[in-house]
Amino acid sequence: MVREKHTDSSSDRDDPLAAHDGRAFPSEAVLGPDEVREIIMAEHKSLRRRIGRLESEATRLLACSVPSAETRQVTRGLALRLCAAMAAHAELENRILIPLLAGADAWGPVRAERLAAEHDQQALLLQAYADMLGSEDMTAQALAVTAWRLVRALREDMETEEAGVLDAGLFSPDAVNPDVETG
Repeated sequence: MVREKHTDSSSDRDDPLAAHDGRAFPSEAVLGPDEVREIIMAEHKSLRRRIGRLESEATRLLACSVPSAETRQVTRGLALRLCAAMAAHAELENRILIPLLAGADAWGPVRAERLAAEHDQQALLLQAYADMLGSEDMTAQALAVTAWRLVRALREDMETEEAGVLDAGLFSPDAVNPDVETG
C-alpha cells in the first residue's frame, strides 16, 4: 500500500467519511446514492487540486536549468502524497461505492467487479509510481516526466469514472434492478 512519507496541509484526511468538507457524515451503512456520489465527486475535486499543484511544480522543476535539491524534494513530496491520497480515495470507493454499485441495477455486480479490479490494478500502478518517485537517484527531468505521467493517468481515471460509474443517472429510480418482481 502506498504510504505518505511527508505530512501535508489540513486538506489531507485519513478518513474522508469522518469529516468531509467540515461536516460529519453518517456511517457508511446509511449513505444513499446521492451522498456517495457527492462524497466521491468532492474527493475528485480535492484530488484535481493536488494534481494541478503537482503539474505546476513538475513544470517549474523542468524549467530550472539547474534545479535545486529543494525543488526536486518539493516535486517528489507532492507526487508521493498524491499517490497516497489516490490510494486512500480508491479504498474509500471500495467501502462506499462498490457495495452501492453491486445493488444498483442488473449490471451492478459486473460494474462493481470491474471497479474492484481497476482499483487493484491502480494500487499496483500507484505503488510503482511511488517506488520510482521515491528514488533519490532520479534526475530532475525523469522526476518531472514521471510526475506528468502520473498526472495524466489520474486525470483520465477520474474522467472515465465520472462518465461511467458515477453518472448521475446510474442510481436513478428508473434503473432496472433484477431483484424487483414484475407482474
